[in-house]
Amino acid sequence: MVRSMSLLVALSVSAPALAFGYGEAGAAKQSLPERALHFHTDRLRVDPGAADSTFDDLPAVRPLILADELAAAARFYAEDMAANGCFPADHSSCDGTSFSARVGSFYSSLPIGENIARGQPTAEVAVFDSWLYSDGHRANMLDADWNEIGTGHPVETPDDVWVQDFGGRAGSEEPIITSAIHAPLLAAPDDVITFFAAAYDPDGASLRGVTLVAEDACHFMDPDLGSDGMETWAFDAAVGAEQGCFKYWFAALRENGEEVAYPTEGSLQVPVGGATCEPWTSERTRAACAPPTFTGSGAGCGGSGAGYGPDANIGGNAEYGTCAVGTSANRGSAATLLLALFAGLRRRRQASGGSPRSSLT
Repeated sequence: MVRSMSLLVALSVSAPALAFGYGEAGAAKQSLPERALHFHTDRLRVDPGAADSTFDDLPAVRPLILADELAAAARFYAEDMAANGCFPADHSSCDGTSFSARVGSFYSSLPIGENIARGQPTAEVAVFDSWLYSDGHRANMLDADWNEIGTGHPVETPDDVWVQDFGGRAGSEEPIITSAIHAPLLAAPDDVITFFAAAYDPDGASLRGVTLVAEDACHFMDPDLGSDGMETWAFDAAVGAEQGCFKYWFAALRENGEEVAYPTEGSLQVPVGGATCEPWTSERTRAACAPPTFTGSGAGCGGSGAGYGPDANIGGNAEYGTCAVGTSANRGSAATLLLALFAGLRRRRQASGGSPRSSLT
């Protein structure tokens, strides 16, 4: 049986901001499944109806900052349940320690909340096929009061246990790219896999672009889900022909011109061909790649209104046009048209409307 439980504790206290770098190994040393659980939580939050149109009316909320303290609390609980075989309805530890005491021993701020599940093979299934279809868990995942998260999945005792610990802490520094992962988590030589990143810009502006730096190549990523500074990006790329640890990182360009790297230092890694790899390494694959910029506006001469603009044409390839009439460069001449080819925008939408694939208790 697939089981799932949620809990929310709400008060308010203040705490100091997080220390950065961000996206590195950190104190919690997130595993690949834990990184995946964080990303898929962010992906749900930026567009709750993308996986199922039933939830189209739910408002988007910001992606979440990784808090090492919450990550340590979530990992501890996942290991506890896996090692001792408990799955308490009240979210207490297997030895009876209360939820608030357990999480409070790691994380000093309030409010806090938690979702747990057992029986799901992947983080994506836990988020989109289980918790999403339970009112309490869905409300927890989409609560606008949260700004931080820690995710847990057993490492020492293999089990299909998943933990989300949520927190709302004032003063946390915003990382812009909040989470990232590749899918599938393990690859064979020459596999083409998908690289994902989630972003939050407190200015409320969508990023100009995100570049995936994969080994020695730069790839301009495609918008995936979300908008208005709460969004995900995606790109499919091959991992190479050799067994080993395939390194990658991201460079984001904000609307204000600031460039932000994720992770701040080092690279994330894909295990290829059965290689044993840490999720993060201090090695940087390449110094820098500039993200793409879009300089056009509208959809050509005379274009105006809601049907025009950079998001008007969505397909395998989108052509965007700009024109200028009567400028100093072309005054008295016909309109000048500039076309820019962008890779297709993907909105992986599966409007199921049917019953969820897993049962909850």
